[in-house]
Amino acid sequence: MSFQEFAGCILRGSEAAKPAHATFFTDFKYEALDTGNVYYDNGTAWVLLSGPEKAETLKNKIVNFDDNTVSGVLRDPFSTNKRIGYLIPSLSASASLQLALRGMPSVGTYSLEYDATEGYFSRLNTTLAERFGWFNTTTPIVTRREHSPRLKIRSKLNVNSNISFWMGFSNTLPQLSSVPFPNGAQFVVVGMSASYTTNFHIITNDGTNDGGLATPATFLKGAATSWNTYEIIMTDTNITVKLGPSLSYTVNTRLPALSENLYLMMFCYNTEAVTKNLDIVKTYFESDIS
Repeated sequence: MSFQEFAGCILRGSEAAKPAHATFFTDFKYEALDTGNVYYDNGTAWVLLSGPEKAETLKNKIVNFDDNTVSGVLRDPFSTNKRIGYLIPSLSASASLQLALRGMPSVGTYSLEYDATEGYFSRLNTTLAERFGWFNTTTPIVTRREHSPRLKIRSKLNVNSNISFWMGFSNTLPQLSSVPFPNGAQFVVVGMSASYTTNFHIITNDGTNDGGLATPATFLKGAATSWNTYEIIMTDTNITVKLGPSLSYTVNTRLPALSENLYLMMFCYNTEAVTKNLDIVKTYFESDIS
């Protein structure tokens, strides 16, 4: 066996190189540098003392969410200074929106549906040539790029053609067009449209361009009829857009102004009077309070 260091009754090496405990005195310690696990010899066996594999019950601890990555836990706004909202599939469109997302109106016929892989999901349907989904500028969910907003959604459509899908933020309502917003709008969206040669795109505008008709940033050619996870993370310096667990693209140009009011939107444009579905199984929204 080989060790990287031997000092103060502590052995350091790899997890695989951990020797038999009987070779050492009681209370001898072994630190596995490749896993971060620390063991001690209790005279009978190596016992896991600390590390990522150690199951622990914490008491009398204070965890600051701003200094840690914590998921699946409601946050105290006094300690995090964050607005948090969720979409959790429920019996109605309004009941599906939780916390900071509550009150955002929907367009389309709502139903609660079930997928064998994903579980229950929210569906908005239309049979008209119209915009449908969650979008509004009268009673909007509003944020600014300077407030570091984040939006993550897992969704799919029932068709790939004659429909556009966009999720993100804009300072104006979407238009009845495959191009999501009008000239002069400020926005960042990721989605798909038949107007472009591949399915998934990131499009941004700072209000000085043509509403997104310039060549968009191609993300990935794929099927919108499959479940996809989209994410937008905005900072003072750039915007990061993610698709799935591994694809990431950073945008540094044509960004909305830091202090521009931006409204959260998740919507489709149906180009024909044929039934279309927007299915959403999960949504997470986060933004600084000030």
